[in-house]
Amino acid sequence: EAKTAGPEIAELPDADVLKIISKLAKQGTDSAAIFSEQNRPDLASEELAQVAVFQEFLPRQLTPEELTAEVKALIAEVGATSMKEMGKVMGVASKRLEHLHRNVKTVAMPTAMVVGALLCRPISALEELSGQMITPTLIFLMLFVTFCRVKPSQMKPSMLHVWLLLVQTVACIGVFLLLRPLDLILAQGAMVCVLAPVAMAAVVIGGMLGANVATMATYSLLCNMAVALLAPVILTFTGTGACTFAQILARIAPLLVMPFAAAQFCRLVIPKAAKWVGDHSQISFYMWLASLLVIIGRTTAFIIDLHDASLATELWLAFAALAICLGQFKVGRMLGRRYGDAPAGGQSLGQKNTVLAVWMAQSFLDPISSIAPTAYIVCQNFVNSYQIWRKDRGK
Repeated sequence: EAKTAGPEIAELPDADVLKIISKLAKQGTDSAAIFSEQNRPDLASEELAQVAVFQEFLPRQLTPEELTAEVKALIAEVGATSMKEMGKVMGVASKRLEHLHRNVKTVAMPTAMVVGALLCRPISALEELSGQMITPTLIFLMLFVTFCRVKPSQMKPSMLHVWLLLVQTVACIGVFLLLRPLDLILAQGAMVCVLAPVAMAAVVIGGMLGANVATMATYSLLCNMAVALLAPVILTFTGTGACTFAQILARIAPLLVMPFAAAQFCRLVIPKAAKWVGDHSQISFYMWLASLLVIIGRTTAFIIDLHDASLATELWLAFAALAICLGQFKVGRMLGRRYGDAPAGGQSLGQKNTVLAVWMAQSFLDPISSIAPTAYIVCQNFVNSYQIWRKDRGK
């Protein structure tokens, strides 16, 4: 079981998170084996699909050759010459291999944010030189890698998905109309925090909280497709007017739809390539780090050069992000509870693809509004840490 250092709510160490995910993956593998023995390939396939999602967030396993090389090096290092010294070798090996498998997320995310902030000028210049294509390209590639592991036959739409999409659409428009009379920038920032599709990481967090992974994987796909169609319409009426509906559609729809189409094309035409991408899906994490670095760099440079926004506006945007984050997780759990899966509902509605949200705000809305989805990043991480802490305490 994962443990926290004290009674306070704290983010779980990555080592504990990996243990939980690894345990869930093993349980799924064992269940699939049992279902196969019972001649239930449909249930076995569903379990293996969930295991595939969990494995995406686990460190790459050592190959037999790599493992053999490491063990031989350890035997030579310890100086073992007989089976009597096997215990000593195993003790050192366990610690050494645990170190090799330590997830880089512990330091990677804060490092990317710090580097992005420090190198904000060259990053912004590079983004301008690329024609603002670095971030959308990375988003496309991240989704492509993820969808290479998705089989349409495993998708199971339900009424929960319909309600989640309906609530997200209505809330997105409602929040904007409610706040528009008060402040346009505030309304745009709050709106994009609702409009953004669910993050793929929500599938793993949901699994840790006891959600049905197949339900969440299905919603991730449906939500991306729905946002690809809805976002151009909504951003046309709520944005700055600098881009037409056709221009917004041309930039957003391919970004969210084409990764799935390309992934399924590869699965059908070049299955070996699709399998290789799926087996090396950890590269999507490094793409996410690169996109985070670019987004933080652009946002930092923008805030430094910001002269026409008051501190009050910035604080209200951050507060709006917090309120919307808490509200979406709460409403999502309420909907999920009606269909017997509160964690799936909460994660599906509350956990957002914030990199995409920041990009949409900076590209089609008043750039100041991007402060809201940037603050949402912090808010949703605190909410997830709290939920995992409660789950660990058995409350």
